[in-house]
Formats: sequence, structure tokens, C-alpha cells
Amino acid sequence: MNAPSSPWPRATDPPAHALPGEQTRPLIRCEYAHAMGESNGTLADTWAAIEATPGLQGGFIGEFRDHGILQRVNDGRPAGRGGAGLYDNGVTAPGPRRAYGGDVDGTIHDGAFVADPVVFPGRTPKPVMYEHREIAAPARLSVEGEGAWQVLRPVGHHSAAVDELFTPCLRPQESGGRHGVRHFTPSGAGHELSVRLDGPRQVSVNRYRAADLAAVGHHDEPVPRPGCVVHIHAAYRGLGTASCGPDTSPSYRVPPGVHRWSWTLRAR
Repeated sequence: MNAPSSPWPRATDPPAHALPGEQTRPLIRCEYAHAMGESNGTLADTWAAIEATPGLQGGFIGEFRDHGILQRVNDGRPAGRGGAGLYDNGVTAPGPRRAYGGDVDGTIHDGAFVADPVVFPGRTPKPVMYEHREIAAPARLSVEGEGAWQVLRPVGHHSAAVDELFTPCLRPQESGGRHGVRHFTPSGAGHELSVRLDGPRQVSVNRYRAADLAAVGHHDEPVPRPGCVVHIHAAYRGLGTASCGPDTSPSYRVPPGVHRWSWTLRAR
């Protein structure tokens, strides 16, 4: 099949040759989303445009598997299956790390630009994989598990250990955000703290401050804090994919102005 292709469209801006009456061949986007780090948003908007516009047949997410290679920290050499069991089915044992641009050799590199997958090097799915699964389902599943993965709108009640809420990206960054949270209850060591918000908010709970993650370059470097760090956001801007595609859609940006929010704490 001979079909035109182009990357990185704006979800609400289908090209003219894909509009009814003008297309002669289907359009397949060679890369309609870029899965770098914790970006890769507006998947639902993109698929709404695909399903509503005759001639838009679908496309591909860049990319599938993380290109980070396993590297021994002690001498910088690559580690593989011959490395005394250091690597098995993508699981990193203590000692090695996932390396990327500049970690092996040379001064000319693209940094963490190779860290743009929907699965980690060991093929463990990233949160975007679960989000895409729900979007690509024939019905918009009543998604009984919706809210169990980051950035999805919670439906019902969910629970998880704090360390399970953090996504160990190849290059550390903020993660684990839950959207549309109205209340949450951190508990442990016989104590419980109930937090009720004034409306649906973006919330994350993990063991790192944002500055802790920004100060390091690899997944094995952040030092967990002994307690929990709770972030409650009055407003939250989408990341966009401006590294090689369109910036955040206007509807997902935070406009200038005054933002107010409140919460109520109850200790037990």
C-alpha cells in the first residue's frame, strides 16, 4: 500500500488531504506521539481526531523499547548476559545501571533522547502503555482499574505502597501523579492521616523532592528520603513533546493568574 505519512501532528489539526472529499489515500502518522520520559500526552485527543476524520488511519508512537544499555558502574563497561548474571530479562541487578548518551564515550551525543519508549529496557511497561491500552480498547472501558496508573482520572478507591507510585525513568524525573484526586489517606506505623481536597486535584506521593530528581542523571542515583513527600497541585501543566514535536496543547497549559486551593487534614 502506498500511503502518505508525516510525524507529530497537533491532535486538533488534521491535514487538509485527510479531510472528507479530498483524500485519495489514507494517512498513517509515522510518529504521532513521542514517549520521552513522562511526556506522551493527548493520546485521547489524538485518537478522537483519528476516529472522527475519514482518511486518518492511525499511526505509531515513538518508540517501543528504551534504548538504554546496561553498564557496569565500577568500570563503565557494558554488562550483558555474560556478565556473571548482571542482566537477565531486562532486570538491573545492584551494580549496573542503564546508560545513555555520554555515559560510554564521546562528547557528541543526544543525552537522554534515546529514552523515549513505551516500555523499559527489560520490556516492563511504562504508564503510557496502560493509558494507550484503555484508549485503544473497542469501548472506553468503564476501566475498572482506572486510577491505578498515574495521570489517569481515578474512579472509586485505590491503594498502593508508596514505592509503587514512583516510575523509575532512565533519567529520573517527577512521576506518579494521580489526576482528579478528591481525598487520600497516607498510613503506616500505626498512624493515619486523612487529606480531603476542595476539588479534584493532581496529587503525587513518593520519597523524593523535585530537586532531588533534577540533581541526578540516572535511575540508581536518587537517595530516597526516610519519609514521604506529598505534592498537591492547584494546577498542572502537561509536558508536551516540544523536544521534537508540538508543544503542550493550549487546553493543558496553566494560564497566568492567581490559583487558590485548600485542603483539610485529619490525623488518627
